[in-house]
Amino acid sequence: MTNRISSFTPIDILSGEIWLEAIHRPGVGAPWQHRRIRPGLLKGKSAYDIAVAHGFVGTEEEWLASLEPKLDFVQLGVGLVTTPRLPVDRYGMALLPSKPYGGFFMDLAHVYYTDGSFIEVTGLSKVVLNGNHYVRLPPEDYELIKGNISGLVVSYLGDLPV
Repeated sequence: MTNRISSFTPIDILSGEIWLEAIHRPGVGAPWQHRRIRPGLLKGKSAYDIAVAHGFVGTEEEWLASLEPKLDFVQLGVGLVTTPRLPVDRYGMALLPSKPYGGFFMDLAHVYYTDGSFIEVTGLSKVVLNGNHYVRLPPEDYELIKGNISGLVVSYLGDLPV
């Protein structure tokens, strides 16, 4: 047997009986504690039995299906938005096509120069003006590059286009 943590020898390989090995270290520098547990000896209600005791009505398969999420980001209209090249205004800001939720993906924007090359800029901030959502380049970075940029591309978690 490979990828073993302990030095215990396997039990009853030929019989097919399965034992669990619980390994616990109570603290840094403390010795590892090993326990062998025969699963047949474990007693108690299953999660399904507990759900039934608390009012669930249905089969075990129906209960398992009830654990699956009913909505995903796409159904909610939210996902990873990567913008087309957005124009940057004189304040170093670009209007986003949708509202961002949280921060920018990897806190990174590709800022394109007029010659087609680009640089990666971090330290972005979100700005909301009159209900519009903008990404703003760090002012110290924008001051260095403002005369030579044609736009920026950024990714964020936001409303997907309909």
